[in-house]
Order: sequence, then C-alpha cells, then structure tokens
Amino acid sequence: MVDKYRRDALEMDRLQEKEAATLGVQVERFLNKELPKILQRIAKGDLPPLEVAKILNQMESELRAAGLERIFEGLAKTYKKELDLIRQQFEESTGKELVLAGADITTIETLITFETTAQINNVRTQLDNIRAAIFRQAIAGVPPDINRIVAEAGGATAGQIETEVRTNLAGFQRAITLSKAEEVGADYFLYIGGLIETSREFCRERDGKVFTAEQIAAWDNGQGLPADIYLGGYNCRHSLRPISKELAEDLGLI
Repeated sequence: MVDKYRRDALEMDRLQEKEAATLGVQVERFLNKELPKILQRIAKGDLPPLEVAKILNQMESELRAAGLERIFEGLAKTYKKELDLIRQQFEESTGKELVLAGADITTIETLITFETTAQINNVRTQLDNIRAAIFRQAIAGVPPDINRIVAEAGGATAGQIETEVRTNLAGFQRAITLSKAEEVGADYFLYIGGLIETSREFCRERDGKVFTAEQIAAWDNGQGLPADIYLGGYNCRHSLRPISKELAEDLGLI
C-alpha cells in the first residue's frame, strides 16, 4: 500500500513539474519572439533617450496585444488535471467522496485568477529589468545588446514561473487534501514522496512517517512558507496522503 501511495505521489509530482515547465517554456518562447520586434527600433543606439523611453513604456501593451495573456489560459486546465488526481487519490485513501461545494468551486476559480495575475506580474518584473538595462545604455550612448538582454529576461522569467507554478500546484493539492480530510474525519496523514540527493532535512525527517493534522499545523519549514501547505518549501515534491488510524497501525507507522 505504501509503495502504491509513493507511486501516486511521484505521478502527482511529475504532473506538476511537466505543467510548470511547459508554461515556462511557452512564456520564454513568446518573449524571445515578440520582444526583439518591439526593441529592434532601438538596437542601433541612435535614438534620443526620451524616444527610447517611449518605446520601452509601450512594451507591456504591445506584448498583451501580441497574445501574452492567452499563454496563461491553460492554467485552468492544469488545475483541473490536478484536481482530478487529487480526487482520485483522496477517495482511494479515505473511501469517501471528495465533494466540492459551490464555495469551493468559487475559491478554486479565484485562486486560478490570482495565479494568472501572479505569473503576468513575473513577466512585468522582467520588463522592468529590461527597461532599466536598456535605458542606462541609451543615456550612455551605447547600443544595447538586445539579443542578450531578451535571452536573459526570457530565461529568468521562465525559471521564476516554473518554480512558482510547480510550488503553487503542490500547495493546491495539499490544501484541498487537508481541508477535505477534515470534513470526512480523516486525521492521519502519510508524508510521502521519497528522497533524492537534494531533499531538504525537513523532508528527510518526515518522509514515510505518519502525522496528525494537529502536528502538521505546528510545523515550521524555515522557508517563510506555511509548512502545512508547502511542506519543505519551494519545489517540494512530497505529498500528504490521508490514511486511517487502523491502516497506520497495521503498517507499523504509529
């Protein structure tokens, strides 16, 4: 049974990693394609600083017009895939149906909206970095290296988005699991996911062990993130699997 749960945890982790990486790649490709079109007018370095500033200030609106927001429309489908796996694993573990009320659905929809806004803000942060880098060179009369600046911004944005989306998907899974487990009276959770070379000490101390909801609520991962939702922290690959007290006792885990 524990081996099955471990395989399920790895399947969940692979889904989160794949979906987050796919989105990161899509954003990077979009920026690498669209930004040079916008910035090519200042590549020679012969425009006055005020003209350069005008072009830079139009970057975000031009990217939106080119379809920036459409890239993030798939987040809703990603969360649906995640929710389907959460429901399947929850019902296998507890023998109870995972029921989403109207308030739950509204909360999930709001969460997806927040997630989309957060990732667009990541793009906006990199646009600010691009503006600063190019404008400094414009003031100095130095032709900006557009290709290098765009490549660095695209890579940084993709990495940030991949980390945040993967972390937030995992947090979504744990939050739903904890909330619904409480509703059906499940109070024991298996910390599962296996260990790799880079596993944090926080996870090494807990992997394969059983904890109550009360114990989990008291955790501190030292990462500045709620440990009951984010466990070890950013990119943590572990899951909390609700199990019965009887099963935990049969497995010798409590």
